[in-house]
Amino acid sequence: MDEVKHEIPIGRAAELLNTTQLNILMHIKRGNLSGIEKEGQWYLSQKSCDDFLALAQQPATNVTSSTHHCGHGCGDCG
Repeated sequence: MDEVKHEIPIGRAAELLNTTQLNILMHIKRGNLSGIEKEGQWYLSQKSCDDFLALAQQPATNVTSSTHHCGHGCGDCG
């Protein structure tokens, strides 16, 4: 992993992302966030937090199904 720049302590990252420190650690484990452990403390890069927030704010995409074809939830095309 590249050196983490503009490091944020995990507690502050949890506040920024409106979640818990445990959830942050799980996201690091899954590769959704970039973090590094130094002397028993976890830190995240500011960019990783910003990217994660931007992704979370994107609207969910509509998924079409066999009973609804347009994907808009209109109920008129099924």
